[in-house]
Amino acid sequence: MGTRAAFWVGNPCENGELLGCIAFDGYPDGLSWLDYAGDETGWREVVKLEAAQRDDWTPAEDGFPFPWTGDLFLTDWNYSWFDGALHAACFHSGWVKLPELIEWAEVGYNDDESPFNNCRDTFGKIPVPVPRSKPGEGRDSILIITTGG
Repeated sequence: MGTRAAFWVGNPCENGELLGCIAFDGYPDGLSWLDYAGDETGWREVVKLEAAQRDDWTPAEDGFPFPWTGDLFLTDWNYSWFDGALHAACFHSGWVKLPELIEWAEVGYNDDESPFNNCRDTFGKIPVPVPRSKPGEGRDSILIITTGG
């Protein structure tokens, strides 16, 4: 299974703008370009540049590509530029600023030092529907993998 990710401008909990989604390698270590954006315009640009290099990119114009449109936080990772910084959320973890996430990764993902520990209680498990960028249902994203032989 791929590690899926969605990219936003504005807090998706408050009707943020979907830029697009990827189906593979959406974890922070797989996206070394995440910290290249210095502002919202830079964020849009680095996402656009990355999208042009990927074959698993689904732009917002094509709608949310995953079947869980009733809760965007069922996506492995969400990345969004809001409140003057890039934030990340892993499932229903809560939003953390990217520098905190990078710092946590550098110390080996020690659960006791997780930046998500500070926001889990307030974030909760409330489903957040995907803001619709296109009418209709999200596409099914089932992957079928076969082996030759």
